[in-house]
Amino acid sequence: MRFGKLTFGVGFITAGQVFATAYTRAAFARSADPALHTVDAPALIAAARTPFPAWLRPLVLTRFALATLGSALVLVLLWV
Repeated sequence: MRFGKLTFGVGFITAGQVFATAYTRAAFARSADPALHTVDAPALIAAARTPFPAWLRPLVLTRFALATLGSALVLVLLWV
């Protein structure tokens, strides 16, 4: 079942890139550091994305969709 673990790992990493704002907001909310509760996570992520080219975000979303659908298809084909 090594392939299943690999699929889960790729999906986890890619989801972290797609949902970075939500994950960062949740991590800051869970933090024991009160200073992190005042940080605007969406603004922070937007500022971090600024130096990257405009085509990177659609590429990440496309890769997420293809990796998820492709992995699911391979698992179904292996099961059949």
